[in-house]
Amino acid sequence: MPLTLSVAMGADGSGRIYQDSGDGFGASEITAVAVQGDRVRITAPPKRFRPIGVIELLGVDQQPAAVLVDGKAVRGASFDAAAKRLRIEVRDRNVREILLRR
Repeated sequence: MPLTLSVAMGADGSGRIYQDSGDGFGASEITAVAVQGDRVRITAPPKRFRPIGVIELLGVDQQPAAVLVDGKAVRGASFDAAAKRLRIEVRDRNVREILLRR
């Protein structure tokens, strides 16, 4: 089952997601996430564990004019104005960057 990555927008910052095999002895991986303005950068190792299937951007005040994933326009991103949330499905893609165009 893919992960949903929730990213709080509105301030620059970074964080990490740690995944392992669950037994304390197996392999592990760290996915790094950084926000700078309207840009989200994701640095992820090759998929060994649960991949990111959905990215939710929280605190998005208005629907962007365009959403670019790795430089390509995305159709079908859903915006919830009441929740200030933008939801982007990225199944089977190793996403490196999301850019919101206002």
